[in-house]
Amino acid sequence: MRRKESIFDVCNSKAFCSQTPKQIIPALADKAIYLASESSFYRILRAAGQLHHRGRTANPATTKKPTAYIADGPNQVWSWDITYLASTLKGVFFYLYLFMDIYSRKIVGWEVYENESSEQAADVLRKTRLTEALPVKHKVVLQQD
Repeated sequence: MRRKESIFDVCNSKAFCSQTPKQIIPALADKAIYLASESSFYRILRAAGQLHHRGRTANPATTKKPTAYIADGPNQVWSWDITYLASTLKGVFFYLYLFMDIYSRKIVGWEVYENESSEQAADVLRKTRLTEALPVKHKVVLQQD
């Protein structure tokens, strides 16, 4: 019983509260302290429910489902992507900016550039809106793949 209390005291101390037994055992060994094996540390902490999330990392973030959009006509929801296109030179790529209408699966706009930038994506979107003759107040939902 005393050994368990010693393990709890060490594991919950300020120096080791955010470390796993795999990190605690060598640190104690450097100080010539041996309380138990690594597997015993894990077994005792697991039984006490203290093995969950001992590191300094943040708790896992919960992600919410993306908003689902339903297109019941053309030019309501567009999907867009930037794709790498290989060139004949090794290690040199071009970038295809592509906008596609979800409802009709029509490619409504595309351009190829030598580099990738948000300004070029915005420019392709602006030109595509003009090509499709969308009114200024017409809202198009963009969904990135």
